[in-house]
Amino acid sequence: MQHRWLGSCHLMACAAIAVLACDMAATAPAEDGGPDGDAATPGGDASGPDARVDECPALPPLPPLGATVYVAPTGRDDAAGTAAAPLASLGAAAARLPTGGTVIVADGVYGRQWLTARGTAATPLVIRAAAGATPVFDGGAITADWSGVITFDAATHVVLSGLEIRGCAAHECVAVDAPAVLDFTIRDCHVHHLDGGLRFAGTQLRIERNHVHDVALVNADNAAGASGWPFCVGTMPDRDRPDAPTARDVIIRDNRIEDCWGEGIGVWFAADVVVEGNTVVNPWNVGVYLDNSQDVTVRRNFVSIARGLGGGGSAVLLGTEPYVGWGLAPIASRRVAIENNVLVGDGGIGWWRSDDTTAQNTYGEVAISHNTIIATDNAIGFAAVAGAAPAPSGCTARNNLLVEANASDVGDRGAWTLGGNAWVNRPRPAIAGADDVAVTLTVPTIVDAAAAQALASGAGAGGPGTGVDRDFACAPRDAAAPRRGAFER
Repeated sequence: MQHRWLGSCHLMACAAIAVLACDMAATAPAEDGGPDGDAATPGGDASGPDARVDECPALPPLPPLGATVYVAPTGRDDAAGTAAAPLASLGAAAARLPTGGTVIVADGVYGRQWLTARGTAATPLVIRAAAGATPVFDGGAITADWSGVITFDAATHVVLSGLEIRGCAAHECVAVDAPAVLDFTIRDCHVHHLDGGLRFAGTQLRIERNHVHDVALVNADNAAGASGWPFCVGTMPDRDRPDAPTARDVIIRDNRIEDCWGEGIGVWFAADVVVEGNTVVNPWNVGVYLDNSQDVTVRRNFVSIARGLGGGGSAVLLGTEPYVGWGLAPIASRRVAIENNVLVGDGGIGWWRSDDTTAQNTYGEVAISHNTIIATDNAIGFAAVAGAAPAPSGCTARNNLLVEANASDVGDRGAWTLGGNAWVNRPRPAIAGADDVAVTLTVPTIVDAAAAQALASGAGAGGPGTGVDRDFACAPRDAAAPRRGAFER
């Protein structure tokens, strides 16, 4: 792995801050303050590409309308702000709602936007598409580097929903540019064809059910090369607070991320994070990358990666990269749960050791449970720690279904307890636990998570006590004899 810098930005996740916009008219919020389509199962039903079932939790509804201001491409910022006399810009609309309310955005095409947006915890500022509309924010006229199609001077207690943000080819131009956010939600949005990626610093961040594709184009065809690769959706450190840069209370769920020229999802300097129910297809080099992050749960995701260095990359990768130039103290990878995922890639789940030799360049308390991994190299691969870093400890790999061309390995075997795993169509590797098994199965081509469900019947039962009581499709697991892999049935 090579992770360096691109300008002043993180290499593995370069591009400033970005966000998305919605292409799902069926889930556009109703203007009467009622449900906004969230009653539907987040990932679709059991026949859809994510093989979800009704037990999966729905997203909470958007806040009721409250005070309302309307925006339309034909509006004027000195108008009344009603449906009959709309404003022209998000900035003017947000200024009319200094303590929260709803900005309803009409269909049409808008240019670049600047605004200060502040709601309250009880009454957020919600910027959302009109019912049945898909307003488009187009950055085609932007020429300045490190720009945003929608730029916030401040973003506190804000929701974006139902917007499409697209088409900015300026260097590192992102969909949404903002300082560290507080209580910021992006939902049901569609972001595409942008030079930059999508990431935020701050607290209480929600990135939910968006469609993101053809982003991080700064690295198209591996243009960044040895300089590193941007990630497309995720978190970033707050550079204005080098003593406390970590993003906290983050949920990234039910997004579809595809044809990304960086890491698909990057959890970078973050804690208290859930990455759940996402589909990540065709990223560059890593599907989900956890860098300088702790207390992270990665569950019920489908990741398929078939490009990157050597023709493929890792589906889920942990690491602690050094950022000396930013004055950021490194954070070891600790307390990470990776469960119920379907992962297809050159590598499955791993940790890599950067050149840094500080005491934080290590990992610990990693739990890998009930995953189905199809790897053209190894399904589990954790490098040995080195230098001043303490040896890892408290790690488990249990009840996984593992298809691999080369044997899984961990450099610090004493840190690991393995049990209940099944290696498919090959002998158990040297790291296997005493009750791990080798099984013979016909492995289908895994084009989506649903295709992996066919392996459940032949996976057999693993051991109890993983603490994972539901499977990829949110179906209850057998507590006494749960099946191996992502699916219980």
